[in-house]
Amino acid sequence: MGDWVKGNQKDKYPLNIQKGIQLHKIIDKKTDQNSKFQEAVRFLKPAYPLSAPIFMDIFFDYFLANNLIFFNDQNLKTFTQETYTIIEKNHHHLSVLMFSFFTNMINYDWLYQYKFKH
Repeated sequence: MGDWVKGNQKDKYPLNIQKGIQLHKIIDKKTDQNSKFQEAVRFLKPAYPLSAPIFMDIFFDYFLANNLIFFNDQNLKTFTQETYTIIEKNHHHLSVLMFSFFTNMINYDWLYQYKFKH
């Protein structure tokens, strides 16, 4: 939700969702300011001027999903299923655009599939 909720729009959500949106934005800011991330984006920018940061996020998701310090195969599967359950329980807070996005995320199991994007 952090990618869609701008400014003080987050205030209309319950506190736990506000905290999640805020955490998402903090992580995005830290990542975007990281010199290695910026270097990788600059490398991709000539070929993908608008999409380079998005592609880097996906690359990072792939490496995170395959990092055994964080996830073995079962831990990743459990994490993704728990995440989908939370999204489904809170679907009434989603805009039409967010609902469509998260429906596709769940139906195609994007979070788990990041492990196999190579």
